[in-house]
Amino acid sequence: MAEFVKVGKLRQIPPGRGRTFDVEGVRVAVFRTDDGWVAVTDACPHMGASLADGRLVDGCIECAWDHW
Repeated sequence: MAEFVKVGKLRQIPPGRGRTFDVEGVRVAVFRTDDGWVAVTDACPHMGASLADGRLVDGCIECAWDHW
């Protein structure tokens, strides 16, 4: 099971948005959803852009660069 790592304060991420944090040397995009939080590696698998700059669309993270 994954270990909980505190990366910041709740108010740092508005609902529906993301922010990048460094977690033990790995860039992680953390998103605030209506139901809680989602954390993923902060790199679009298609173009390598920061996913934290994207947005949540129907429960999926959409890359700001290529909308993939």
